[in-house]
Amino acid sequence: CKVSESLSLDSTNVAPSKISKSERFSVDAKHTALLGIGTPSRNELMRDARRELSKSYPGTPERNFANAVVNYTKTNYGIVTVANLHAEGDLILEWADKSSPAPPKEAGSSTENLPGLAPNLNSPQQASADRPHFIINSRMRNTDWEMIQPWIPTITGLRIPGGSVSQYTWGDEAHVPAWLMADARKRRQQTIITTEEIDGYKNFIDGKDVETYFCLNINDALQNQLDLIDRFRDAEIEFTHVEIGNETYLPKFRKEKKAGLGFVRKIDYTDYVKLLDEWIPSLRNYPFKILVVAASVSNDGSRGDIYRNEWNNAVLDYIAKNPGAADGIALHGAADGIALHIYQGNREDSPDNLEEEVLESDNYSFADQFPLPLHITEGGHRGVDWSPEGIELYKTFHRNLYLYLQSRNDGSRYGTHVLYNPRNQPNHPFPLYDPNGITPLGEAAREFPFTK
Repeated sequence: CKVSESLSLDSTNVAPSKISKSERFSVDAKHTALLGIGTPSRNELMRDARRELSKSYPGTPERNFANAVVNYTKTNYGIVTVANLHAEGDLILEWADKSSPAPPKEAGSSTENLPGLAPNLNSPQQASADRPHFIINSRMRNTDWEMIQPWIPTITGLRIPGGSVSQYTWGDEAHVPAWLMADARKRRQQTIITTEEIDGYKNFIDGKDVETYFCLNINDALQNQLDLIDRFRDAEIEFTHVEIGNETYLPKFRKEKKAGLGFVRKIDYTDYVKLLDEWIPSLRNYPFKILVVAASVSNDGSRGDIYRNEWNNAVLDYIAKNPGAADGIALHGAADGIALHIYQGNREDSPDNLEEEVLESDNYSFADQFPLPLHITEGGHRGVDWSPEGIELYKTFHRNLYLYLQSRNDGSRYGTHVLYNPRNQPNHPFPLYDPNGITPLGEAAREFPFTK
């Protein structure tokens, strides 16, 4: 039995008038299976073909692969089944209007994928002037998605797996370092993303006007994280933004303090910049925007500011050496934005403090140095409670931060802290809703952007 498909993918068509210089590309993927056991689907072969393209043309923007025709065949030869995929198209080397290249489509649309090698998806709508971006952290393992329903349409972005959890989230238990599995307490911290959790997330976001921010586990191997991204794509979930790590500027990573939440291996700013060099070219083969991690600075001479400034200088140096995203052209090594966490109040300036240090004032002048849009994927005030005064303090902090982001006029986006924490205790300030429903802070957050 031979099945053959020939597809002319309209979503990748580019008119000849828009192309100044091009060459043909072709890519093949093949799989042989006995008795058809384990024969991949067309989508799985498309994923393999996309990988082959990324190897042959490292760092090439996805929109430069155009006018593709994809042929898929599956043939039985007795007890052997051979599945083949062959794609051909135009590789755009130069756009006709170099001063104004065709902008990439919004993430989530198939038009930005390598020659249609991904499912067709409904692109999330963009936030408008009366609906600013509002990013929320949410953990896949223990979130009751339906409890979030009242927040839509306040929320425009969900960040998964959510905060520090991302630094010990894996696609397979086999990927977890042996020393973590040997430690009972550390073993309990590890999160393995299951197919059921992916499907549950997909069912929740279907039909909702939200984007997905995904925070990579940079303790893991790059290929493992790419495989995890592909699992989401196979489930027709397109990430709009990918954040390279979570708060890796904290002392627990550079001091190798194994007691620190999420610590797996030593990472200092030299390690991080090297990782950016290794990871970003591969991540560029996907349609999402790439965010590198910077550190908030207290501007008041705090002990932790010395290292945080060193970290930021290294990130700024990387951005300067890999330009492109700032002018709308995402090159192979370029980042699209800065992931930044800003917490205020109850500063813990202790040499033994391994976790987040916070700001004492509303002075965000340190952030003016970043040339890319800021994505506040976490933010909050440590000193608030559920009293009327505490809620007003919370709103004032977020209002001021939001107004600062607006003043940058570069598309910077606002976000807040964890949406849900099942271990929440009365008067705990961080979760916006808990097992009892939306908290007073959650009610306040629904008034975002707090400009009234």
